[in-house]
Amino acid sequence: MGSVAKKIIAGFLALFLAFSAIIVLLLARTYQFNNKYESILQNVLNLNTIKGVGAKAAADITNACIMGADVEESGMLSNIEKMFTYLDELEESIGDSEKYQGNRSMVNSLRQAMTKYKDSMEAIIALGDGTSFPGFNEEVNKLVSSFKEIGNEMSSYCNNNITMELERSAEIQKDIEEDFRNTILLAIAAFAAVLLVSTGICAWIVRSIVKPINMLKKEITIVAGGDLTKEEIKFSSRSEFSSLADAFNIMSSNLKEIIGTVIAVTSDIADTAVVAENTSRSNTEDCMEITSSAEDINRRIHEQSDEIEIIMNQMQDMKKISLQIVEDIERIDLRTLGSKNKAEEGNRSIAAFVEQLAQVNQTVSQIAGAAEAFGSNTQEVNKILGGISDISQQTKLLSLNASIEAARAGEAGRGFSVVAEEINTLAEKTVGLVSVISKIVDGLQNSMKDMTIKMELGLSQLEQGNAMVAETQDKFRDILKDAGQTNDEIRNVHEMAGSLSQSTADISDSMVDVNNIIEENTKMTERIVTITENQTENQRQLEDKVQTLDELVSGLKATASKFKVDAEAAKEGVSASSASGIALE
Repeated sequence: MGSVAKKIIAGFLALFLAFSAIIVLLLARTYQFNNKYESILQNVLNLNTIKGVGAKAAADITNACIMGADVEESGMLSNIEKMFTYLDELEESIGDSEKYQGNRSMVNSLRQAMTKYKDSMEAIIALGDGTSFPGFNEEVNKLVSSFKEIGNEMSSYCNNNITMELERSAEIQKDIEEDFRNTILLAIAAFAAVLLVSTGICAWIVRSIVKPINMLKKEITIVAGGDLTKEEIKFSSRSEFSSLADAFNIMSSNLKEIIGTVIAVTSDIADTAVVAENTSRSNTEDCMEITSSAEDINRRIHEQSDEIEIIMNQMQDMKKISLQIVEDIERIDLRTLGSKNKAEEGNRSIAAFVEQLAQVNQTVSQIAGAAEAFGSNTQEVNKILGGISDISQQTKLLSLNASIEAARAGEAGRGFSVVAEEINTLAEKTVGLVSVISKIVDGLQNSMKDMTIKMELGLSQLEQGNAMVAETQDKFRDILKDAGQTNDEIRNVHEMAGSLSQSTADISDSMVDVNNIIEENTKMTERIVTITENQTENQRQLEDKVQTLDELVSGLKATASKFKVDAEAAKEGVSASSASGIALE
């Protein structure tokens, strides 16, 4: 390797290393900034995941208990561990800075809420057998109600954490912008320094290159003028330019031999051009015939490809229809299963209603007994009121007798007469009140009789309702049985539709493979046609080139006559021409 090449390589290597260092610095800083942003975005996504789990926790637990789902398959415990892992990553991302103490406190609040969530989940699982969720009952319902409060608390803490993370991202963005600005300024300064140094290196390298080039330019201009008798070029120092001068000297010597050879070979080229023209014309005719046959084959393959494409489109339509049938059957299966579940719930509701009716029947019977006892008591009250009325009448008679005796007594019995009148007045009021109370009691007796009759009618209707509910319960049992059979039949149809869909998909895939093979054959045929057409075009171009070669031979003779060649070089050219002529023969 010469000195000039070493100088150029050293300069470019220094520039490359300097620019590489700048680029690596920028990439490293960019990677660091991206990691910070990515960490915050991942934290926000994880918090949204925790928020979503908390929002639907009560519904998921309720469904798991109703369905009796397996604890491990449900993945709820593993999701809790993942959420705690998310919190650990969030705390690690926040770090120990004092200005993010509020962020760490909010994370701890969320961790406490998640701990409650985990404890409640373990409490519900403990109510079962440890591997499956327990059935839905009152105790589970209470725990599920607490899940709603815990879920709301988790959602609130998640929203607060997300808000704080976004605020932290704004602060980090400011820090990143400042760091990136400083990095850019440092890179610009380094780039300017490298550019200044590289400019000096380039000026020194250019100065060491231009001088030998000017010397070579002068000698080459002489040779370009057609003078091949010039002495050889020599440099005092060994470098790439001395090697270039040696190569130029060899080229000049070879050019002398070539010019002599060209003069001798020109006539041979003319003869060869005639033979090449005849051969090219024959090849062109053969290529045109091959092209015609290949185009016919290509047209037939295209027709087959169109037919295969139509069949393939039909198979795709069949595949879509089969998939649609499978989806419809899946929806029917789900609806049938839902109807069966609703029928089971209705049957349980009717059983509870029957039990409630029995209690109502017992209560109505007790009310009827109480009404009868009340009627008996009102009759006793009537008897007592009759006795009070008789006493009042007798009191009235006694007061009348007392008034008569007071009148007989004269002035001495006047006060006793006033008392007798008051007693008479009270007796009359008592008789009036007894009459009113008697009417009220009679009204109550009549009302109780009507109520007793209606109670008996209600008992009769309740018994009829019990019979109708029992009949309805039997019909619900029949519906459950029929729904189970229908569900089994739909599953069988679903399996057969799935098999049909798979078969259609296999046929469709096979047609796709066939179509791909035909397309490959079509491409190969088109390639053959293209190659043949290109060959034909090349043959035509060869004919044109042969004609051009005839013209060039004439021009070459005229051009070769412009060069000054030694007689010895001309003789060497003739010898080379003779050797090539022997080789051609």
